[in-house]
Amino acid sequence: LIGLALVDWLSSRHKQGRFGLWFVGGLWLGLSFEARFQLGVMIAGLFAWLLVRGRPSFRALAALLAGLGVFLCLGRTADYWGYGEWVLSPWNYVSYNLIRGEVNRFGQAPWWDVFRMAFTESWPFIGLGLSLATIIAWLRHPWHILTWSMLPFFLVHEWIAHKELRF
Repeated sequence: LIGLALVDWLSSRHKQGRFGLWFVGGLWLGLSFEARFQLGVMIAGLFAWLLVRGRPSFRALAALLAGLGVFLCLGRTADYWGYGEWVLSPWNYVSYNLIRGEVNRFGQAPWWDVFRMAFTESWPFIGLGLSLATIIAWLRHPWHILTWSMLPFFLVHEWIAHKELRF
C-alpha cells in the first residue's frame, strides 16, 4: 500500500525528477511481492496504469523497476539459501497452485461465493457494504490507480475455484 500510494503521489504531482522516491516506491512494491506473491497481479495492474495513465519518464520507470528488482534479487538469494539451489519460487507457487490445480484440494466454490462470504463470514453489513462500495468505486472511477491495481487482483481470484475471504 505504501508503494502504491507513493507511485500515485509521484505520478499525480508530476514529480518525475525525484528518482530516489521512485526507487523507494519500487522497494516497497518488491517487498510486498516477496511477502505475498499474489500481489504480483496488483503490481502488474499498477504498471499497466503507469504506462497508460501515469506516463512516468523513462528514468522514473527505471528507478521504480530498479527498486523492485532489489527485493526480487534478495528473494531469489533467500530461495537459494533455503533450497540449496537457484529456484524461482514465485513461478513454483503459480505452477503448483494454479497450473497443477493443487489449491482446489482445499475446496471449490462458484465465482459469486466471495460476495456471500463477505456477508456471512465477516461482520455482515460491513462486509457487504465494503464489497458494494468497492464495486461502485471501480465503476465511478475506472481510470483510478486503485481500480487498475485492485480489479485484476479481484478477477484473478474470482477465476480461481478455491475461495477464501482473506484473498
